[in-house]
Amino acid sequence: MGPFEAASAAQIEQQFATNVFGVMNVTRAFLPHFRQRGEGLFLNVSSIGGVITFPLMSLYHASKWAVEGFSESVAYELGQLGIRVKLIEPGGVATNFGGSSMTRAHQNELNAYEPVAADFGANIAALGIQTSTAPDIAAQIFEAATDGTDQLRHPVGADADRFSSARAELGAEGFVADLRDRIFGT
Repeated sequence: MGPFEAASAAQIEQQFATNVFGVMNVTRAFLPHFRQRGEGLFLNVSSIGGVITFPLMSLYHASKWAVEGFSESVAYELGQLGIRVKLIEPGGVATNFGGSSMTRAHQNELNAYEPVAADFGANIAALGIQTSTAPDIAAQIFEAATDGTDQLRHPVGADADRFSSARAELGAEGFVADLRDRIFGT
């Protein structure tokens, strides 16, 4: 988390190694088995952050949007082989995501982004992020795995449903303008 300009090359690589290349490597490892069986299911955990964005989280969002694009694309090709792909898109989850599990991109001499961080910090509560619990997420993953459908995206949590619906209703540009106004008042 932090301004993209402050992120090191190592932080960028780590974000993509974890969130994107990990998904791709697991997919590649299981594909021969699934292809041979003529069936299989990939459940890729993305995030509502792969559908919407917030300031100061560009690396996280970029990696989750990559998972979304990868999953949607391979769903076309694998669907023809009897292999399904589903995306689990949690909203806020009661974890240590914002604590020790988050790496911060920061440079002491880079103060230009302090107003962005201050506005975002002051207005994030107004965005209505609600946290789900790990059991809530597990139940939704089980539901997606066993529902027998080809539904690709599975938003998880009230906030994920709300953000996903708002983006669909307002359109991409309208949603971005609305979020910008709620965060920055512009």
